[in-house]
Amino acid sequence: MRKSNPSEPVVSANAVPPARKTRTAKTSAPKAPRARAAKHSKAVVEESVPPAAPVTNTVVENVVVNQPATTKMVSREEIAQLAYSYWADRGYQGGNPHEDWVRAEAELLSA
Repeated sequence: MRKSNPSEPVVSANAVPPARKTRTAKTSAPKAPRARAAKHSKAVVEESVPPAAPVTNTVVENVVVNQPATTKMVSREEIAQLAYSYWADRGYQGGNPHEDWVRAEAELLSA
């Protein structure tokens, strides 16, 4: 009879052998990336954009260049006064202050 080693695992006759570990082949050269299939049926085509015309900086005093001439400036106080008047017209009851503000702002900018 064979002597058993206490550190050696006990294996029964019906035991299933452990699964083999798969070996990965190690190569010295890195693999090239694979092309991936599109995730949707419509391919996205990028178009080349021609370069913009060169920009020259011109200094002009007292002129705002980037605002359209039709832009109307309305102060917060004007909007607040008109929004407050809407609330007062309702008898200081109900309503939504945000809606009053948006209504007043739209009215003042369109006038």
